[in-house]
Amino acid sequence: MREILAAIVGRPLDAVTEARHWRDGVPGDSDEALIDFWLYFRDRPAVHVCGDDTGTRLVLTFDEPYPSYELGPYGEFRVEPVATGSPLADFVGHRLDGAAVLDAGTGVWLRFDHRDIVIAERDDDFVFITDAGKP
Repeated sequence: MREILAAIVGRPLDAVTEARHWRDGVPGDSDEALIDFWLYFRDRPAVHVCGDDTGTRLVLTFDEPYPSYELGPYGEFRVEPVATGSPLADFVGHRLDGAAVLDAGTGVWLRFDHRDIVIAERDDDFVFITDAGKP
């Protein structure tokens, strides 16, 4: 995880793509509806952010998004640009000034040029905390 963070520090975040659970044409609005997301830093491959198999650690890899797919009567997973109002949308267009791995890989602290965000994995869900201070 540290190698990936080192490769993206100092670069602007150009875009975010998310995989979100939808049901009956309506996006899930809870943290548990967000399955995976990808951060696109300038001149770097997409950073895939997801939880591990235990739901207790955050995983970062350089990996492109998978396609959207249907879940039959359970809805679908749509993979598309992050929606306005998402905690991640406010960071697009800003430079990542620093980053740190938290608590044995349970999360990351990302310090952008305008504000900070902590992204953690807890009980198989993402937790986002903004403006938490400096790493």
